Amino acid sequence: MPRKSPLCTPSPDPVGAAYRERRDALRIREAYGMSERQWTIETICDALVGPAAKQQFLGEINRVPVHEIVTVFAKWQQIASDITAAVERGRELARAEAETGEIPGEWIDVTDRIQAEASAARARGVA
Repeated sequence: MPRKSPLCTPSPDPVGAAYRERRDALRIREAYGMSERQWTIETICDALVGPAAKQQFLGEINRVPVHEIVTVFAKWQQIASDITAAVERGRELARAEAETGEIPGEWIDVTDRIQAEASAARARGVA
């Protein structure tokens, strides 16, 4: 079977459903203070992927009025949590691919559509 293009989007699959169930359970635990992870400014920074995101987070948390700190912190905690869950999902898929040679689930190849959209954007001078 040919290797899947990195520009594929997943269709609904049992592995994805299991991931969503775990993610939703984690969000419920976090909402009620039952998080498996203690989120701090440092752990949120660690979870953010690039320096621009870290800089934006630190800028927001440092400049927000004190009565809005919890709201800004909660927003970035959710972003960090989603990134952490996505990283774990990627690791699960990589493990499955290493073991079986295939990524689980059914995938719809959208490479041609994305390439056409990129060509159209370049023709308009956008990219």
